[in-house]
Amino acid sequence: MPAEVEHIWTWFQELSATRGGGFGPAPITYQEIEAWSRLTGNRPTPWEVTQIKMLDAEYFAWQDEKAEKETSSGQ
Repeated sequence: MPAEVEHIWTWFQELSATRGGGFGPAPITYQEIEAWSRLTGNRPTPWEVTQIKMLDAEYFAWQDEKAEKETSSGQ
């Protein structure tokens, strides 16, 4: 991973670790990003927020793929 974007991955991990959800993980919201920003002092640019949201979408795509494989293999 390029050093220039490592902080985005770190930020995504921080946000992901605190995600809510009743019957499974919920997407990271803009409100959560805003609260995290205020509490941590990190100030992501709009582009960085977009990257966090894209990583979150990829996380859910991976979760769906993983669940589908488990279902098809009978686990």
